Amino acid sequence: MKRLFNTSPLWIPAILAAVSIVATGFTTAPQPIVDRNPQQMCEEVAYELNIQVEEGMLDKEAAQKIIDRCYRIFVDSK
Repeated sequence: MKRLFNTSPLWIPAILAAVSIVATGFTTAPQPIVDRNPQQMCEEVAYELNIQVEEGMLDKEAAQKIIDRCYRIFVDSK
């Protein structure tokens, strides 16, 4: 009896990858469009980073560098 498909181990990952790619396209929701200006965005970044500092996940100096860079790139350059 002839086999219809070659069941070599290389086909299995290829089939799983194809199924994953197709399934992801149908199951992921589109990202919402947020109406904010650069100043508001940097304020939100600062808020979240300060929470990380309070939780001990980031030191204050590193957080401040990121916040300063956000303002420099997105606010001051405009």
